Amino acid sequence: MMVHDSDEEAGSEPTEPREQPTAPAQPSGDGPADEAAGSAVASDSDACCCCGPSTEDKGEACGCEDAAETAQPAEPAAHEHRVAPAPEAKERPVQTAEASTAAAAAAANEASMSTEPDLPPPMSVPVPLPMRAPTVMPVPQIAEVTPAQAPVNGGTRVTLDGKNLYRESIVRFGGVLAKTIGATGDRQLRVEAPPQPKAGVVDLSVQNPGAVLTTLPKAFRYEELAAPKITSVAPARGAVAGRTEIAVTGKNFVRGAVVLFDGKEIEKVAFVDSSTLELRTPPGTAGKMVDVVVKNPDGKQDLARRAFLYDERYG
Repeated sequence: MMVHDSDEEAGSEPTEPREQPTAPAQPSGDGPADEAAGSAVASDSDACCCCGPSTEDKGEACGCEDAAETAQPAEPAAHEHRVAPAPEAKERPVQTAEASTAAAAAAANEASMSTEPDLPPPMSVPVPLPMRAPTVMPVPQIAEVTPAQAPVNGGTRVTLDGKNLYRESIVRFGGVLAKTIGATGDRQLRVEAPPQPKAGVVDLSVQNPGAVLTTLPKAFRYEELAAPKITSVAPARGAVAGRTEIAVTGKNFVRGAVVLFDGKEIEKVAFVDSSTLELRTPPGTAGKMVDVVVKNPDGKQDLARRAFLYDERYG
C-alpha cells in the first residue's frame, strides 16, 4: 500500500536532494563549429572576468570584489576618436650675421688653400703694373747764390748755380720753404725767397728726392725794408670821372704796398715788381692836382706832391 510506503519513507533518515539531470544541448545542425562554440562558453563561465581561470578551484580568494568596491564605473564614450599627437616642431637655428661672416671666411680660406694652380686673369681684367723703384737723385751742389740778400718781406727772385739742381729740388731759406720758379738743365735753379720775421743771416739748404741734404751755412742775408721811393707817375693827368690806368715807378716797393690818391686809398693795386705798381685812379675834382703816396706794409712810405691832375678835357 502506498500509505505504508510513505510511512517507511518518513521513518527513514533524510537524504540530500538529487540534481535534476539537464537536457543535452540540441545540435543546431552546424557540426563541429557549434561544438567548439559550446565549449568556449562553458570555459568562460568557469573563469573570473578579471583574474582569469576561477580561483575558487585553487582555493584562493578573488580580489575582484574588493576592486569593484573602489573602482568607479567608466561612462561609455559615444563615438570616441583617438587623435594621434602632432610631432613636435623642431626649431630651426637662426643664422646670425656673425655666423654668416664666419662661414664666408671659412669658405674663402678653404678656397685659398686649394691645390689647384692659379689661372691667369681674363682679358677684361686689367693686369696691375709692377711697382717702380723710388727715384733717387744725386746730391745737389751749390756754387753761387745771386743775389745773396733780400728784404724780410720776401718775394725776391734768387738764382742758384751749381750741379744736380732740378725742379724737384727742395730749397729752404732759414728752414722756410721757398717757391720754385724754374730750372735750366741741372746747372741752374730759380726760386723766390720766402719772408722772414726779422732781419739777419740764415742758412740755405737744398735737397733732392732720396738724396742727402746739402746746406750752405749763413749763405743768405735778410735786410730791413728800405723806404719806398717814387720817381714818376704816368700818365700825370686823367679823367675827372676816374678809372685812368697809371703806373707808379720807383724802388723798394714790396708786395702789399698801398697807394693813396689825394688821401684816398686805392682798392686794387697790382704789384709788378719792386720798382713798378699799376692801378686805376679814383674820381676827383676838375683842375685839381693831387698827391700820390706809396706805403709799404712796415709803415714806411714816400710822397709825390702834386703828381696827378684831374683834367675835365678827359671827361
